[in-house]
Amino acid sequence: MKYFLCALVGLLLLSCGGNHQPKPVAFGKSSEVVLLVNKLEGRSYLSDTISHYLSQPFLLSPQPESLFEVKWVPLDNAPGKWLDHQSIVLTGVYNDGSNELAHFIKKELKVSPQFNASGWWVVVLDNPWAYGQKLYVLVAKDMTSFNRKSTVLFGQLVEKLSNDELKRNGSALFEQGVNEKAKRSLLNEFALALDVPYDFEPSISKSKNFQWFYKQKESETYGVFVTDTLALLPLNIGNFKQFRNTRTAQYLKYETDSSFMQIEDVDLPVFMQRKSINSISNVAEYRGVWKVTNDYMGGSFLSYMFHDSSRQSTVLVDAFYYAPKQKKRDGINLLEAILVTTDSKPSK
Repeated sequence: MKYFLCALVGLLLLSCGGNHQPKPVAFGKSSEVVLLVNKLEGRSYLSDTISHYLSQPFLLSPQPESLFEVKWVPLDNAPGKWLDHQSIVLTGVYNDGSNELAHFIKKELKVSPQFNASGWWVVVLDNPWAYGQKLYVLVAKDMTSFNRKSTVLFGQLVEKLSNDELKRNGSALFEQGVNEKAKRSLLNEFALALDVPYDFEPSISKSKNFQWFYKQKESETYGVFVTDTLALLPLNIGNFKQFRNTRTAQYLKYETDSSFMQIEDVDLPVFMQRKSINSISNVAEYRGVWKVTNDYMGGSFLSYMFHDSSRQSTVLVDAFYYAPKQKKRDGINLLEAILVTTDSKPSK
């Protein structure tokens, strides 16, 4: 046994020695994308095109914000320069394989591009230099291919980046688990499945048709509420505004009865789109900003409104964010990770 233990210790020491370096863990900033660019091209037509898609406006925030913060990094920098970032985009034109982009692919990625029929190599590589990191590769065979397909692919890239960011936010929010008591309460009152993070607290201001939960973190407040009405309201902006404003005037008061949350759509209109969430096929998503009447408080919100045909009701699931000295994009993105767990009551 003595000799066996000595041999085992020796093997462990050998495995820890040598030139092998374990991969670090990427942490990066939320909603930040590193764009690897050809140093010779600099901020060229190619890289500016994709940056335009990544930097389009975030809907909706009181202050101007972009979907992503883009950080430009020249290809000749060592990989260590971006190891702490989670989302990295590599794009450009391969040409004949003799340019800086081609050399980088060969040296750092150690792969050969597999161009499809449209002349593009599109792939997502996991953990290339760090764990938790994704490298989004969109390389065109030549300029003709780039001009023919780039707009479609870059639009898809934005959607993919957003979905991956949403998954990361969900992992962070639910790291401590789900508030099972809150989940059961929503299931009983609204026949609704919704995951509420473990560290969100229930508010004392609730009723049978209104429940809300919140988390306070220094100067930030994250809030989620659920309410319904026993009527199948048409899913349009007018009905949404009236429904939400009526409920928040009744239940989300601040200090006095004359100070309560309302939608602020004078300067920024409410934005609406249709989508499906889990088993709910027709969901109206609303984004906008809110204010407190007779006060200076305000922030952003994200809402889902849909019909529950089994109960003949209209359900509103809402997330709102208050952070007076901060921008609102990252807070709303975190809350969206809660709302996307919305589902109809699971069948027995």
